[in-house]
Amino acid sequence: MGTYSEEYTRPVMEMELLERKRLETTEASLLTELYRGMLECGAVRDTAAEMEAGIRLKEAVQANCPADEIMDLAAGCSVAGKEAGFKIGFQAATKLWMEGMKGTGS
Repeated sequence: MGTYSEEYTRPVMEMELLERKRLETTEASLLTELYRGMLECGAVRDTAAEMEAGIRLKEAVQANCPADEIMDLAAGCSVAGKEAGFKIGFQAATKLWMEGMKGTGS
C-alpha cells in the first residue's frame, strides 16, 4: 500500500475545503434569497386583520378620539402585524424545510 506525498495531498485537501466552503456559501445565499422573496411577497398585501386594525386606527385618529383609545388601537395594529409576520415566517420556514428534504418531509 503506497502513501501519497504531502505535495499531492495538500492541494487536494485545500481544494476540498474550498469546495465545501463554496457549497455552504451558495446554500446560505440561496436560502436567504428564497426567504427574502417570500417575505417580500407577503409584505405586498396585508392580512384582513391588519387592514381592519389599520382602518379602525385611522378612523379613531381622524375622529380625534381620546389618546387611550388610539393607543389601544395602535397596540392592536402591532399585534395584528406580529401575528401576520409570524404566520409568514412559519410558512417560509416550512417551505424551506420541505425544500431541504427534497419535498419528502422526512
